Amino acid sequence: MTDDENNINFVTDKNNPTTPIRHYFVFSLISFICLCPASGIVALAYSLKSSAKADVQFLDKARRYSRRAKIWNLISVALCVVSCIGLAFYVWYLHRTLIMYAKVYGQ
Repeated sequence: MTDDENNINFVTDKNNPTTPIRHYFVFSLISFICLCPASGIVALAYSLKSSAKADVQFLDKARRYSRRAKIWNLISVALCVVSCIGLAFYVWYLHRTLIMYAKVYGQ
């Protein structure tokens, strides 16, 4: 049984009757489009692999790929945050340099 709204597949396992496997497809798509395309495409690939493996009942591989998709999504978020902080520092440094230049040359 598949719950498409929450992006969770409920599959029947002998040990666990209802085991949810999250695929992180929407998170991967947002990471690819908005955050960091390089790590977002890797997360998107693992997300799609997780969904495909869950459909054919390879649950251990589906969980592994789901976990890797989550890790790559978090890497994408971290890279975006570090890039924004670096950009803010660069703009601040450029502003300070222009102020010093204006003081030295009297403009």
